[in-house]
Amino acid sequence: MRRSWAVGLIIISILTMACGGAADVDDYKAAFVYVGPADDGGWSQAHDVGRQFLVDETGIETAYTELIPEDATEFRTVAEAYIEQGYNIIFGTTFGYIDAMAEMAEEYPDVIFLHCSGYLSNDSNFGNYFGKMYQPRYLSGLAAGAMTESNEICALIEKDDFVPDVIVGISRGGLIPGVMISHKLNIPFKPVHASTRDFPHWENYLPKSKDEKVLIVDDICDSGETFERLSEYIKENINHECDVRFVSLWWNNECDFEPHYYIRDLAKDTENVWVDFPHESWWKQ
Repeated sequence: MRRSWAVGLIIISILTMACGGAADVDDYKAAFVYVGPADDGGWSQAHDVGRQFLVDETGIETAYTELIPEDATEFRTVAEAYIEQGYNIIFGTTFGYIDAMAEMAEEYPDVIFLHCSGYLSNDSNFGNYFGKMYQPRYLSGLAAGAMTESNEICALIEKDDFVPDVIVGISRGGLIPGVMISHKLNIPFKPVHASTRDFPHWENYLPKSKDEKVLIVDDICDSGETFERLSEYIKENINHECDVRFVSLWWNNECDFEPHYYIRDLAKDTENVWVDFPHESWWKQ
């Protein structure tokens, strides 16, 4: 994340949502809540770089609290403490804070809540922000695909005698593996923007009446929320028989939704591990 992008976004968000549209920096105090340490070398540090630069550029008073898990109660405790101290702009910097922030925005109409990577907002004091992270993910997918020697996902699908009529790639992570599977199996490809976390936006998907088999692709099945939401929507709205299956490169086996096909699995919380995709730091390689 570039400092100029982060700071520009923060300033625009503050000025846009400020009451009456005329923001005086002396009227505002901004508090940042980080899910990780402020010097983690990644997500939280990028926010903190933006916070520090914001102070340098505007003189606004800021504070931050780090290592707050994605738990509504813990976030609320920290945010309410800041509000009691007179902070009237609260930045929640991870997706898991979304529900707590939505509730608090209603309870505290004079406080501005800005949520990173979320999709909820209102027309007064609750907004969201993010960047175009799908671009590096596209490049990393090309690099990862060029390195494979096994075509393992395609082998699993072919072994199962499953021949889909269309392959659906979920933006952003499923676009590259979806295109690659499409080329290998020589089956049409369709992109769908269905994200509940990174660069959130939701496009519901229904198979066409002629599609009897559909394969939906993403790079990782973490909470299973995206796959599960698509699956439920299709089941509730479909008007013909259709075999819909899901595939991901990685599966977090601690979530309830298990894709039909995957290459590797992990227990994210128990093992305290995660997949570090090349797209998350491709510019450092």
